[in-house]
Amino acid sequence: CHVCQPGSASHAGSSSCTLCKEGRYAADVGSSECSECPHGTFAGAGFSRCSTCSEGSIPNVNQSSCELCEAGEVALPGSYSCVTCDDGTYAPSGSGTCSQCEEGRYAGKGSTNCSQCEDGRIPDANRAGCVT
Repeated sequence: CHVCQPGSASHAGSSSCTLCKEGRYAADVGSSECSECPHGTFAGAGFSRCSTCSEGSIPNVNQSSCELCEAGEVALPGSYSCVTCDDGTYAPSGSGTCSQCEEGRYAGKGSTNCSQCEDGRIPDANRAGCVT
């Protein structure tokens, strides 16, 4: 009987260990199967545990690594989807929170930065655009 190390498993009837595939893990010595990573986590091939993506990133489709949220979107650690910033807020790529536009500036939904209104115009109440 072959005892597999964490990150690998020996399936029934097999005399060898196989590394866990991406998005799966085996935490214990002697595992007979690799388990799927929980939603919002990831693992590379041969991992013994799943990890949480850092702020501003989410697991890719295969749960094998993390990918950054696009500019104008955010994600907290452990998130499985990016969220678009609301009107009056902005976020550069890889952010965990949307930042409020400073006084006198505006940003539409999903913005990467805030803009200054043209002369004679001011931001509307939501700082989503400019009004006269």
